[in-house]
Amino acid sequence: MPKRQAKVGESNCTPNSGTIATSQTMSATTIKYAVLLILTIQNASVPLIMRFARTSEADPYCVPLLVIIQEIMKLFASILLLTSEVGIMNVAGTIHTEVLGKPMSTLRLAIPAGLFFLQNNCMQLANSYLPAAVFQVTYQVSHRVSESTNGQHIMGGV
Repeated sequence: MPKRQAKVGESNCTPNSGTIATSQTMSATTIKYAVLLILTIQNASVPLIMRFARTSEADPYCVPLLVIIQEIMKLFASILLLTSEVGIMNVAGTIHTEVLGKPMSTLRLAIPAGLFFLQNNCMQLANSYLPAAVFQVTYQVSHRVSESTNGQHIMGGV
């Protein structure tokens, strides 16, 4: 029996295909809220933990070294995510193609990365010298101002 063509506004979907789309949408929404919760906890706890570590009685650490270690950890996490996306055999080729093969694009990303490094160093130093409550408030305000000036929101409509 030949298949009939769907008219405009009709769908060739089976009745059960709607549940797949709905579960995927619910899954995406669940992931959005989970990421929002994780980022909120991280955003609130990192400055406080940094403050505690910086003002403890142990020997103070070198701020630029801490920022470099943070960036190296982010690099490892990015490579791990890339590995899960493209497979372990394609990681080196993908990095070569996307980073070394596109030098102008890489250079355009290097400028904000350098500014981000400078910002993190300044943030660490400010955390050492400002009272914890003042630092936390100014830290949060600076993030909200940068979000509103960029016109970007992390979670879209959330």
